[in-house]
Amino acid sequence: MSGPTEWEDIPSLPDSEPQKKWHLDRYEWAAECIRTAADVRIANAACGSNYGTPILRAKAPLATIIGLDRSQLALAISDARDYGLSKLVADLEAETLDGFRSLVSLETLEHLKDPWGWLSRLDLDVEEMVLSCPVTPTKHFNEFHLHDVSAAEFIERVAGLGWSIVAAKRQAEYVPDSVLLLH
Repeated sequence: MSGPTEWEDIPSLPDSEPQKKWHLDRYEWAAECIRTAADVRIANAACGSNYGTPILRAKAPLATIIGLDRSQLALAISDARDYGLSKLVADLEAETLDGFRSLVSLETLEHLKDPWGWLSRLDLDVEEMVLSCPVTPTKHFNEFHLHDVSAAEFIERVAGLGWSIVAAKRQAEYVPDSVLLLH
């Protein structure tokens, strides 16, 4: 088995690596956006090593935050670093997130076969979500990206599923450009 990739363990990247800053900045923004309460369950979907959980927990210390990922290696890193609860999920698109009130899913949708179908099937318990997705073409150089969407299409599709866009932020310094959305 090879070692972790930067996607599984962002904190292991050197501080000089821009990907590290961009990924951590997304979690900082998500933490600012999520409404907090003691009884809230937050799903951190496609969490990698669950490194975003401490950032989310800093703003929602009484919430239950559970990282979901398909990588056993990434979740082993999470457990070793005691980032918080994590759960192995073979197929995120089969998860309805029953019992979760909030969803944080950063740089995930472009990897899913049917991202809009997955979002439309989320359990009614999910009241809010923070999403990010590349909004410039990436499929031609990233074999793991199944979809390219523009910022307008991303916003239109999320709104078309009945979600209200409360705030949006672009990471203009990120290449490819990303947009972050909050329900």
